[in-house]
Amino acid sequence: MSKIKTIWQISVEIPLESEDAVLELFNRMFGEQSNPSAWQLHESNRTKVSIYTSELQAPPLNIKANLKKELNLLKDLGLDISSPKISIRQIKEEDWAESWKKHFKVLTFDKKLMIAPSWSKRNPSKGMVKLILDPGLSFGTGHHPTTSYCLSQIVEYSPEKNQKKSMLDIGCGTGILSIAAAALGYSPIFGFDNDPEAAKNSIKNAAINHYESLIDFQILGIETMDKFPNNWDLVCANLEAPLLIEFAQKISFKVTQQGKLIIAGILNHQFEDVVKTYTKYGFTLIKNITEGEWTSGTLIKNK
Repeated sequence: MSKIKTIWQISVEIPLESEDAVLELFNRMFGEQSNPSAWQLHESNRTKVSIYTSELQAPPLNIKANLKKELNLLKDLGLDISSPKISIRQIKEEDWAESWKKHFKVLTFDKKLMIAPSWSKRNPSKGMVKLILDPGLSFGTGHHPTTSYCLSQIVEYSPEKNQKKSMLDIGCGTGILSIAAAALGYSPIFGFDNDPEAAKNSIKNAAINHYESLIDFQILGIETMDKFPNNWDLVCANLEAPLLIEFAQKISFKVTQQGKLIIAGILNHQFEDVVKTYTKYGFTLIKNITEGEWTSGTLIKNK
């Protein structure tokens, strides 16, 4: 009789707003090769961040103690780490790849866009485009508040029939924003990231959705933006506040007159400084939204 194969699952359940911070924490603690994944708990504002490994680096009690210590440090920095639930357990190896599926919900935006995992049988409504994007080894499935806001704005400002609008995706990640833009009729579309794996995943996800020919993905750093001359009707910059401020001039030059700049990935207390910076380059804030510890906004370029 063959032995049932098992694998270790190390998980932390925390508020959704702190997902990115805990993903980074897992990378620091367990190494980037651990490939932490995250999914939102069904009908909840909480998320579970997990890694899966065949062997533990230390006894479970030691790992739990270290996780508690690191989570407390994040809490001291002002992040919402309320009621964290740490779990270290063995699961059947064949259940590993299926473990997130029951938690992953389909997202819809203004009856125009649906984002669903490949196993979902839910059909889009009439006039709605459907994108396939599976959760797993990279985040950026649209569930995080910052990504969700960017998607909502791409939908809101999508081109009308016979109208042409271009889109620039700064820090494309999984490519979700560019792919959504392609599905909604933006053209041309350019997305870039300084992480080769991000660019590779973006191209793969675009191909799965049959939009790879409509999007130009490249491996670039934000500091090299002035190497391409185009200006764009909609620019999405889902970046940390220090980067948004440091490269404000370069980003500003890439937005057309009366074009929209979507800024996200900003902690609440940093948002005002980011907006003030872009005001110097002729932008006016026309919309912003706060979800948990994150504030995102839309600016228009007036001059």
